[in-house]
Amino acid sequence: MSRPHHAIHGALLAVTLLLPPAARAEPLDVETPPVEAGHPRIVLARRWGQTATVRITFSAGAVDDEGQKGLTRLSQYALLAANGRVDLESFLLGVHASAGSLSIETRQRDCAFALTADRRDFGPLARQLLTAALSPRLDARRFASAQARALIDGLQRGGGQDFLTLVASLVVEDGRYRNEPWGNRESLEALEFQDVADHVLDRLSPANATVVVTGDFDRDEILRLARSFRGGQARPVSRPTLGIPFRTSKPSSSEVNIRAYQVKLETPHDAAVARVAAALLDDELWRRFRQAGLAYSYTAAPLRSAWLDLLAVIVPARDPSSLPLSGYLAETVDRVRAGAFDDLQLARAKRAAQASLAADDRSPPALAQVLANGGVTWHGRAVADELLTLDRSALVAELGRWLAPDRSLVIYLGPTP
Repeated sequence: MSRPHHAIHGALLAVTLLLPPAARAEPLDVETPPVEAGHPRIVLARRWGQTATVRITFSAGAVDDEGQKGLTRLSQYALLAANGRVDLESFLLGVHASAGSLSIETRQRDCAFALTADRRDFGPLARQLLTAALSPRLDARRFASAQARALIDGLQRGGGQDFLTLVASLVVEDGRYRNEPWGNRESLEALEFQDVADHVLDRLSPANATVVVTGDFDRDEILRLARSFRGGQARPVSRPTLGIPFRTSKPSSSEVNIRAYQVKLETPHDAAVARVAAALLDDELWRRFRQAGLAYSYTAAPLRSAWLDLLAVIVPARDPSSLPLSGYLAETVDRVRAGAFDDLQLARAKRAAQASLAADDRSPPALAQVLANGGVTWHGRAVADELLTLDRSALVAELGRWLAPDRSLVIYLGPTP
């Protein structure tokens, strides 16, 4: 005779409670194990499920390329394609067999590798990637293979820019922020193996890395492995000075209206305010566009990174009628800044922020990315607690400062600047 369901549940609960805290997989729990100088920083967030993700982020990007555009991107490819520590073909076949994914990301102040795989295959695959990235043995004979891959990227339109890199390239006076993250053919062909080897040793070292692991994985095994890598020197990331308030119009084949505000997200309270503010802006935009009979896709979101934080509204279109779309965006922000929302809207925005936090927590790739960008001050139980206790007066006071005109960046890209 089978055991009653409640008895089975009770037995499982008892087993779970006997586990040490670090071994449990509780929602919103994030662990930051201590590490010694010279080792990568480590962030772990175990969750029961089918997959796991490891994200290795280095505090190095296109800005660090100086005049050698594309150097960081090429160095990342060298860690995979010109590295005696990994057989790239076999490794990629293993990722494919696991129905997983591998991405290489390069921005202006950071770069990353992200691997997601089935939990049954994750351990060996994560070990290969971590070993390749944090204990490389670069091989000059394979350099041409890495260079060929980087050249393919360098031919693609946009040069790997995302929203943060786009804004920084427009607003920051430091010319290095206009380096395309993926470089270009001329600069990539001019780079030599020794340039890459020196850059890896200096900027893509274990001490300058953060390893984030999320999902269903063997915590002790991953921790031992991550702690085994050592070398180099940690490089603190400085935040660029933005020339704000800022307004510009630039020619582009694709139209987009951007209204962003520079903020500094340092605490769980800041994270809660930013998430609720984005939900309020989203709600207000939807209401105002609907009332005006306009149909747009848009994004209202906080953008968190180690080097630049923004609260942004992005509308990838220009209104074809005579209605001033930029005016709608300005009025929307002004209403939220003034606290012109009722208690029902605020309650709805807090629920939306909580739902967004929970959605990130359930997805190993999304969770790894938000933890790499902001750590426990941006995602975790402390942020959830702040969302529950955030009151109207504190929120409105913060919004009054955050959405002030002297913090604004207004950008139009399109064929009619």
